[in-house]
This record gives sequence, C-alpha cells and structure tokens, in this order.
Amino acid sequence: MKISLLVVVGVVAAVVLASLLLKSRVVRPVRVTVADMPRILAAVSASARTPTFAAFVFTTPDQPNSKDAVNLQFSLENGRAGLDWVLLAPRNVRDKDRFIGYLHRRGYSFVERKMNRVVYLRIEDGDLPQLCAEIITGFYARPRDEPIDMIVEGFEWTS
Repeated sequence: MKISLLVVVGVVAAVVLASLLLKSRVVRPVRVTVADMPRILAAVSASARTPTFAAFVFTTPDQPNSKDAVNLQFSLENGRAGLDWVLLAPRNVRDKDRFIGYLHRRGYSFVERKMNRVVYLRIEDGDLPQLCAEIITGFYARPRDEPIDMIVEGFEWTS
C-alpha cells in the first residue's frame, strides 16, 4: 500500500511539474502596430538577456492565408540591435530578391548570416523602426493601424 501511494504521489508530482514547465514556455503573441516600433526596438536594445528578440508575424492583403505569413524581427546580436529578415518562412524566401531590391533603393545595407542552420538578412544601420514600419506598410501594403502579432523573448512588453 505504501509503495503504490508513493508511486501515485510521484506520478502526480511529475505531471504537475511538467505542466508548470510547459505553461511557462507557451508563447502568446501580443498585438502591436507600427506606431509601437520605436518602443519595441528600445526595449530590445536595453535588454541584457540572451536571446532577446521581438518577432513580428503578419499576413498581407494580397495573401491573407496564415501559411503566407511574413516574419520580421528586431534582435540583439553581440550587444547590437538589428532588423532581421529570416529566410525560414516560405513567404520570406519567395520575397527575398524583391526585399533586397527594396533595401538597395532606400540606401540600406545588409549582411547575410547563418545561425542554427537558418539564413537571415540583417540590417543594423539607419532608422530601423522606420524601416520596419515601411516594410509592413509600404512593401506589404498593410494599414498602419492594423495590429500584427509580436512574440517577445528577453524582455517584458507592456502596451
């Protein structure tokens, strides 16, 4: 009887611990608009934690299906904030050449990097909040006041 009670208590403890750990890692996006970009970049830049990023996920008027979502992110890399175009989402891969042309026409330079077997284009110079807003509203024709999803890591976001 004592052994079976210990087994039950052990199993219950393991389930409770596992559920607490899983709950703490559930990613819940928050809704932001392009007007929030300067504050978001400031929060990313001020963080001392690794990793730190604010990932934006959104669809566009011409391709509203979630499988065609675009991904952009502000991140902290080697203590420096930047804007990343991660070549993981199919839409980002398809739009890579157009995106590079867009950057060149606006005078932005970028470097192509690879981390964890994922290639991304990184921009570190210039007005990054403005560039991010222009990509969302100009390059992708999304309304300025329409909320997009943001996933954060490494800092607390309060709207």
